[in-house]
Amino acid sequence: MKHLICIILILFCYRAGAGTNQVVQDNNDTTTVETADSTRNSFSVGLLAGNNSYFFGRSTDVAYPYLAANFSYKLKSGFWVGTTLYHIKGVKNYIDETNLSAGWDFTLSDRLDGSLSYTRYIYGSDNPLLQSVASNLATATLSYDWSFLYTSLTANYLFGEFNDAFLSLNNSRYFEKKGIFSQTDYLGVDPAINLLAGTQFFTQSYTTKIEEANTGNNGNGNGNNGNGNGNSGNNGNNGNGNNGNGNGNNGNGNGNGNNGNGNGNNGNGNGNGGNNGNGNNGNSGNNGNTGNGNSGTGTGTGTTTTITTTIIQESKFTLLNYGFTLPVIYGFGNNSFELSWRYLIPTNVPTEFSSKPRSFLTFSYYHTF
Repeated sequence: MKHLICIILILFCYRAGAGTNQVVQDNNDTTTVETADSTRNSFSVGLLAGNNSYFFGRSTDVAYPYLAANFSYKLKSGFWVGTTLYHIKGVKNYIDETNLSAGWDFTLSDRLDGSLSYTRYIYGSDNPLLQSVASNLATATLSYDWSFLYTSLTANYLFGEFNDAFLSLNNSRYFEKKGIFSQTDYLGVDPAINLLAGTQFFTQSYTTKIEEANTGNNGNGNGNNGNGNGNSGNNGNNGNGNNGNGNGNNGNGNGNGNNGNGNGNNGNGNGNGGNNGNGNNGNSGNNGNTGNGNSGTGTGTGTTTTITTTIIQESKFTLLNYGFTLPVIYGFGNNSFELSWRYLIPTNVPTEFSSKPRSFLTFSYYHTF
């Protein structure tokens, strides 16, 4: 870690050739829009791939590699619309997520620029991603070019079934070398340090979603009826009510012993989450021996998940993660390729999620018309 920090400081202090970001960073939170020539309208098509998905500093223990396609149209005034279609490996749907976005990129001065955008999330059935609980995202960004450093401050607001607010700080330094294989191509590197703070109600919503998927509809199970036959009359034989067994996930199993002939009362067994119930004795007819209703047994099978994330933890605005991003960009003409490595260290993580640092690799290709 000490060596990594030293490398970052050297990169940021070193004044390389001036350059601006050629590709908007794909943070997997919003639709990516290729930066285009501001003097004309443009249409961009992109293909993306990643080894795993993350959402506002959180990821699941299971890795979900994905493929995506991005389409965007930008006016020279700065207004743009775009959509990104995701396919997740291992999920049977062709399209597991669709992001519809619209925004406006604007310039306030030679060094200060900003953007406003809105994204609507639409999901296919059985989407396992963490962001599948989100519906709407509003984003506002201000960026300042210090010549030796490019600083962006971004505010995000998730709203819908729950509300979350985030604030992220990104410091990057872009280096570019032109004329790699021809006079028109270039190779760029854009290392960045990222900090993200915010609330995390979305983690609770995801935990609840997984719990409901694992337990079904709170599993109500009805035990099979036990049948007891007691012969009535003089010197009648004993009547026995067989066990009633019920299986239900997190539910109640009810076993009912039918009446034993010879006026034997019901043997009722109620099992609540696996506890045995006792059946009442059946009474025989005239001069008949006692008929016994055996205990009905109800068994509840399944698991329950205790959600330990508290309202205080979810609503607290706190540091969620910090990390380092290293994108490498190669471009020529209207084409650009990007290979990006991102290393995230989560903080203040709810107990349902892993606090281990994670690495994410993404690849993207864009063509601008």
